[in-house]
Amino acid sequence: MVAPMKTHTQALDVRTARQWIAARAFGAIAAGPPTPEQPGGIGLEPEYFVVRVDALGQPGGRPRLFRNEATGEAGIIDWLREASEDPELGFFEYVPGVVPRFELSCGGQLTFEPGAQVEHSTRVHENAAGAMEDLERVRAGLVSIFERHGCALVALGLDPWHKAESVPQQLPGGRYRSQAEFYASKGPAGAKMMRNSTSLQINLDFGGQFGDPKIVEERWRIANLVSPLITATFSTSPGADLCGSPVASRRARVWQVLDPSRTGFPPALQDGRGGDPALDYADKVLDAELMLYRRDGGPEGMHTALDGLTFRRWIEEGHATHGSATLEDLEYHLTTVFPEVRARGFMELRSADGLPRELAGPFVVLLSGLVYDPQARREALALLADHQHELEDLWIRAGRAGLEDPIVAGLAGWIWPLALEGAKRLPADYFRLSDLEATAAFLDRYVLDGASPSCELRDLLAVSPEAALTWGRKVTGA
Repeated sequence: MVAPMKTHTQALDVRTARQWIAARAFGAIAAGPPTPEQPGGIGLEPEYFVVRVDALGQPGGRPRLFRNEATGEAGIIDWLREASEDPELGFFEYVPGVVPRFELSCGGQLTFEPGAQVEHSTRVHENAAGAMEDLERVRAGLVSIFERHGCALVALGLDPWHKAESVPQQLPGGRYRSQAEFYASKGPAGAKMMRNSTSLQINLDFGGQFGDPKIVEERWRIANLVSPLITATFSTSPGADLCGSPVASRRARVWQVLDPSRTGFPPALQDGRGGDPALDYADKVLDAELMLYRRDGGPEGMHTALDGLTFRRWIEEGHATHGSATLEDLEYHLTTVFPEVRARGFMELRSADGLPRELAGPFVVLLSGLVYDPQARREALALLADHQHELEDLWIRAGRAGLEDPIVAGLAGWIWPLALEGAKRLPADYFRLSDLEATAAFLDRYVLDGASPSCELRDLLAVSPEAALTWGRKVTGA
């Protein structure tokens, strides 16, 4: 039985903190006898760069998020507010705030990242067909709006045309100031992640509603074990990493060196000493360094944490200035931890780069087919079991060489066809036929042919920024 929960202002102990994180992150297993497993819901979170396009079709800078008060030049927020009042363009409503957002008429919302990237968070859909239609409808609407202002909507893992130094941190608020200061203390990766990267995240159910802990454990484990293959297969940010070495995914390499205490995977998942996935995840959260202290006296009530203290140590030792850790502190700290699979009552799979339209469908089909079809999931787990202890290493190899790494490529060649077959076993209306067909073509064009989107984009960037810009909007080629 879980102990009575402490209030937000009471000091915590480690046992209570672990239980609270486990319950919040994983949710509950339904009481009563298990019921047959069914595919779960899907939410998508695509992010985009807005890039100016000159008369020759070349990328020409990134517009600001807010109006430039000195020059009066409008920003992305102004364009979207204007569109929201246009009967032909408006499909969302402006919600003012320190960090403004737009609520979509179809559900979900538009929010923004510190470099003015636009993020679309869909509502939760019952099937992949609905999620993809939602993504494409909103993407098409945004394309139309930004084209009126001479800009393209581009999805790539890391902006290949503009350095992070040329893109200022634009979101107000103490959280973003502290986040930038915290990451800057560790190196240049934070600026690239915050201001110059995009991803496509997929949110999938744990399956606790079926009353079988085995389903939750299997879905959690496959989501983590397949993460390196997602990184390798769905990379769109080739180029030089922070050390100048050529890599397949610059975005992945940024995350890999950003702050290992809050990224990557729960250590217990890799070394086999774990038992309860929810408690293993709780340990990962507790052993992450504090990013900030929410206390009076600092700018906007936040003090950037630069002392290397983990949340576990804060509980055990306290802090000379900021006192004892409370449940409210833990609740906020949980929002600052970003492993490759983030547990939020559902699974947020974070390993893919930002994906052009034609790659989004295969990504959704393969991940939902692999997680939600029991046969595909269990066959894949059997194939990946021998590699569980080297999960972090595979993730690093995937970021560096992608599908040009023979071990990663070999695993992708086994796992992704299983995922497609699993998708075909799900209910007939779960996917659009066009997405299933696109996935089969994707596997033939890339994975089974020993190629990848990253290699294709790398070749384009070497000869034509214009062609690479077109690729980032759609994906061209045979």
